[in-house]
Amino acid sequence: MSLQFTAKIFVNTLALPSGGEEIDRFLHPTTDGQREPGSRWCLDTSMSSADLYIYLKARFGPPNGAFMAVRAPHSNNFIQWHFTLKSGKYFVDFVGLNTRTEIWVQGYQDLSSDDWSSIVRAVKDDFSQFGPQMKKVRGELEKWKLFSNPYKRLERLVSKYRKELEVIDVGSLQWPKEPDGLPGLVTAGQYKPTADIEDYLREFTDLSETVWRAVELSTSLRLIVPIWGESFLNFLIFLTAKPQIKDDPRLFEDFLRKEIDIRLKLLPVNCLGIGNGFDIKAEAVGRFLSVMAERNDMLHGNVRPERMAFETVYFDGTIPLFMETHGLTKVSLLNSLKGIEPVDTLQNFKAVESFIAYLSTCLDEDVKQQLEFCLRQRDLGWRQETGRMGVLFPDYVVDAFLR
Repeated sequence: MSLQFTAKIFVNTLALPSGGEEIDRFLHPTTDGQREPGSRWCLDTSMSSADLYIYLKARFGPPNGAFMAVRAPHSNNFIQWHFTLKSGKYFVDFVGLNTRTEIWVQGYQDLSSDDWSSIVRAVKDDFSQFGPQMKKVRGELEKWKLFSNPYKRLERLVSKYRKELEVIDVGSLQWPKEPDGLPGLVTAGQYKPTADIEDYLREFTDLSETVWRAVELSTSLRLIVPIWGESFLNFLIFLTAKPQIKDDPRLFEDFLRKEIDIRLKLLPVNCLGIGNGFDIKAEAVGRFLSVMAERNDMLHGNVRPERMAFETVYFDGTIPLFMETHGLTKVSLLNSLKGIEPVDTLQNFKAVESFIAYLSTCLDEDVKQQLEFCLRQRDLGWRQETGRMGVLFPDYVVDAFLR
């Protein structure tokens, strides 16, 4: 059967089944024990799941499907909403899952894409019949914005890079022995074998890949670790800023744009829940500010020869004179780590960790618990109308394909 030309009638005749019909449907699917054949379709972009839900609730009331009986009273569900209706003698189910919305139509096998498009058009055409009711339902909804937690995203990244850099352990790498450069018994016309040179080149190639990976990781961490620490501070400000600060966009933006040491000094003034124990002169704060200063040099590409120099060389005219013996390994690899030594980079990570831990100890207990809970979440929700932040969904998504 096709619904391409009868979709409007199909939609107009939708009605709530009686309680007895719904129970009998599950206890006795058909006389021979088999389910009634039908068709299933996933709602596409031609209509949003929210619009469909609002229409159905405005017309038929709250969701009445059987899956609602097992739905938990929160958003961590496999099936979020379920309407069961009838059109004529056939059941029609509208099922809202985590990742999609499905429509199940009993009795109509092998409906085509044109059939489904006709059904959607008929539903949308019917919106005008229930405009006031849909407006009322829409007005009762809470509007939330989902956003990615910047702190959590950075924490995962720096933790991954830190572990990889620790595994490399540049200080324990075995540097290849450079081959002897003497020609050997030249006067006898004999030369040394090239095996040691070939071994050296092979070891040098392997080592260079490891060292350059350490350069990449150390450079990335030097830039990202301070941002991670700053994201903690900014998250704390967002969560605890006094209403007169947060409710004034210019004041709030001005607070966030201040130099980081000024932001720290203003925490007890502009934020709630910051205990009297906070001390801007604490060692953990001082080390964090030093890390931030180093980051600024790298971020802006500042030229600091006194910090970046890796060797002293003298010239007699155009003749270079080195104070140390050079080898290919040192020239090509060791010097590349100057200024971004992994051991110092890992110390920066620990400094930011200590700063976060210290600042957490200065918070009132209820604020601390709320902050730590929010920081653990991958995604968060924001309701602008009330200035409320919350956790809307778990960090995992359950999906399945019902047959």
